[in-house]
Amino acid sequence: NQLVYGAGFDEKARKGAAQLLARLYEVFVAADCMLVEVNPLVLTADGQVSALDGKVSLDDSALDRHPDLEELRDTFAVDPQEQAAKEQGLN
Repeated sequence: NQLVYGAGFDEKARKGAAQLLARLYEVFVAADCMLVEVNPLVLTADGQVSALDGKVSLDDSALDRHPDLEELRDTFAVDPQEQAAKEQGLN
């Protein structure tokens, strides 16, 4: 709550921001994330808080617990040696 109060939002925006932060935290924990980032977070003219862009980094060591997330993995960013080790079951 201190985060949303410190942002200077009105009551409606504070509620929306608190809900968004709670959901981001849930995703962070549930998906074994290393990073969940929103930038920018905006306040619309009608008082809604909205995340316009975001980034999520997953813990590669936890992907075996989340096979549904494997297909979202950016293979271009993977070190070739790390990929070879993963393919051989070495983590």
